[in-house]
Parts: sequence; structure tokens; C-alpha cells
Amino acid sequence: MKLNTILVPIDVESCPLEVFSYINQFAGDDGAKITLLHVSKLNIVAPENRLYPELARELEALLRRLQTKFISPRLDSRVSVRFGQPADEIVAEAGERAADLIVLTKHSKRRSRGWFHVDVVDEVVAAAPCAVNVVRVNTRFDCRSDWGRADAVVEAINAAKSYWQPETIYATA
Repeated sequence: MKLNTILVPIDVESCPLEVFSYINQFAGDDGAKITLLHVSKLNIVAPENRLYPELARELEALLRRLQTKFISPRLDSRVSVRFGQPADEIVAEAGERAADLIVLTKHSKRRSRGWFHVDVVDEVVAAAPCAVNVVRVNTRFDCRSDWGRADAVVEAINAAKSYWQPETIYATA
């Protein structure tokens, strides 16, 4: 199966760095397009219309930094930010991009912090318009708070006991 478009949802506050090694190996030299997606779930009504564009710019900058540092330059990659319910927005993005594969991460711990936890994985697998690959990860890198530390990225990767353990789940459309 040739993969043309791979969607990789990333929570920038609990980013699994080892997933990038997996993506770079998995995409190979086939010219796959990689989309890094962050979904922001806001439980507020924005007091001003400028809140969403400002937040989107901040999140895009973090995704671009991840893209530059960790996605192989030989791959065609882009970033996307959406607002709403994570599972719904991941499935919508996959449909709009005609994704061939969604690569989700699931932390090895019982429950992940943040929005990207077992319930979201289950919902995406059930509704995905394409194949879904779930990768067990160990690292959690908070781009917003940890990026200032010079060695934070290296420390987070070294802290992982294993880099990835894929579980391929094929969702039917």
C-alpha cells in the first residue's frame, strides 16, 4: 500500500518525540505528504475575535519548530491547527486531506494527560475514513514550557525506554 498522505495529530503540551523517528522511517522515500495537526479544545467563548487567530499562530509556530527539527527534509510536510473536539477534528482533517493513514500516539501509562487520551484514540479509530496506526510512546515534551531549556529535547528522547511499538488498526470507512 503506497501512502501518499499521512496525518499525525500532535498535542503540543504532551508531544511524543519518538513518533517522529517512526514517521521518518515509515514514510520512507515514497514522497509521502506529512501533516502535523494540533487540535485546540477551548471550553470558553472568546471575548474577542482575535483570540483564535493569535492562538492559531502560536500553535502553528510550535508545530513548525517540531517540523523543522524532527521531520526529515526529504518529506513534504505541513502543519495545521484546528479548534473543536479532538476526535471530530482529526477525522475531519483526515477527510479533507484525503489521508491514507492517521498515526495516533498512545502513552504507555494508563491514562495520558491532556486531551489526547484513550477515548480520543477509540473515537478516531471508530470514525476514521482511512487506516489508523496507533504508536505506543513514552515521552511527553511540553513545547510551550520546555522549549526554552537547551537540552530538553534530548533529555525527553533519552528518557524514553523504547522508541515506538506500533499497533496497526485498520478502520473501515
